[in-house]
Amino acid sequence: MEHIASCRKALSQWRRQNNVNSEKLVEELKEKVEDLYSNDDATTEEIADALKELSTALKAEEMARNRITQLLDDNGNVVEDEEGLVAIATSYFRQIFESSNPEDIADALENVSTTITGAINEDLTTPVTEWEVKAMFAMYPEKAPGPDGMTALFYPKFWDIVKEDLTRMVNQFLFDGTMAQGLNDTNICLIPKTDKTNEMTKFRPISLCNVSYKIISKSAFVAGRQITDNIMIAQEMFHALRTKLAGRVKRMAIKTDMSKAYDRMEWSFIEAVMQKMGFSEIWIGWIMRCITSVNKRIAVNDRQQIKDTLGIHNEGGMGTYLGIPEDISGSRCKLFAFLKEKLLHRVNGWTVRWLSKGGKEVLLKSILLALPTYVMLRFLLLLEICENLASAITQFWWGSNPPKRGIHWAKWEKMCAPREEGGVGFRMIHEFNLALLAKQLWRLVQYPDSLVARVLKGIYYRLSSLMRIAAVDNPSYVWTSISAAKKLLLLGIRSKVHLGYEINVWQDPWIPDPGPQW
Repeated sequence: MEHIASCRKALSQWRRQNNVNSEKLVEELKEKVEDLYSNDDATTEEIADALKELSTALKAEEMARNRITQLLDDNGNVVEDEEGLVAIATSYFRQIFESSNPEDIADALENVSTTITGAINEDLTTPVTEWEVKAMFAMYPEKAPGPDGMTALFYPKFWDIVKEDLTRMVNQFLFDGTMAQGLNDTNICLIPKTDKTNEMTKFRPISLCNVSYKIISKSAFVAGRQITDNIMIAQEMFHALRTKLAGRVKRMAIKTDMSKAYDRMEWSFIEAVMQKMGFSEIWIGWIMRCITSVNKRIAVNDRQQIKDTLGIHNEGGMGTYLGIPEDISGSRCKLFAFLKEKLLHRVNGWTVRWLSKGGKEVLLKSILLALPTYVMLRFLLLLEICENLASAITQFWWGSNPPKRGIHWAKWEKMCAPREEGGVGFRMIHEFNLALLAKQLWRLVQYPDSLVARVLKGIYYRLSSLMRIAAVDNPSYVWTSISAAKKLLLLGIRSKVHLGYEINVWQDPWIPDPGPQW
């Protein structure tokens, strides 16, 4: 932590000496991009690097403009000064985190069985290796940092320099019980559940830990697991409730308020659960040390930064789960119409007439084309929706004085061609959608024991294999979407021959090939 603090101090001094200003930097990078476009000798790589720099600067500038300007206190009075905003937030969370001193924990755990074996405990408590510390490489590199200011990008970039210190830090925490001062400091940032809210109950708290602390907490990292798999599992559950007789008559889904269920978890309860399940005292000590040593600080004006970084596009309200509509039935066009509305809302917030073609390209590739990605990872959008999104994007590209339409000098297909072929390198939305779904299908092939793979297998291909399953009756829209990408995935994979019992010689692609295998 001392080395990290020294590095951050040096970076802060460099920033002041070089007068780094986000607005000024954006203007300089726009000029750089325009100069490269007008320079016949500029290479594609130079233009791409300049566009990437501009994209990063534009995101930083947009984050700086989003702030919480007012909150209501307990008496309903509007508070707008920074000190008052922090006081309201701190008071609110102090009430949430205060213990209720429960006394009946043993009764609540009466039916919890001991499931952790000695072998599991031995695996959990072995010293951490350098390879396990490198699990941090799987973190998104540009997610918002904790109080020390360092993102996950810093550590892999300078791995040869920091690897020994990091590995030593983790093992000192685990086996010596020592934790560097400030290691477990955490910023609590507020993300609004609705637009333009000023009530504390309408904000969702997100804890931002130091990346160096996350290295400790991620020593039990499991490769290939994604939290958004829950979306597919939830959709299968909702589909069964909606379409099956037993689901409509005998079962129900309960959507819990996580601010009551998770944020108010009692430390003593967590410890008692681990003891009842059979975890070793060493492991329990590690977990409790992480939980009880945290030092929280309320950061009230970082909400858009966290929202953008975590990929949260829709929050709160009835009928959504992790930002996705729970009821995928009826008109798909109406159901996913919010994608175009969000895109247009973002476009209308920009002053198009002052943007150069280079600036528009950066905004399109880094922000607009990324907006529907969260949905396209799980669902196949209708061609009509893809065309509507493409229409809104091309209108932004060619327009100069909205809402007037500009002249479209090239087809969307031509604009999506690579630069080497005379295009701009935009994505064909439908084809990109299929590629994302093929990625999900490939994850099911790679990780057949994951929870989402086991759920889908139990429903759709219990007696078959994932890549050979025929049409099924009454599938969910999640399954229909993933199945649509099977043809695309089969173009690029080959079966790896073992005993050969599961390979159809005449139909399956099995000839040895350097491509991916399943």
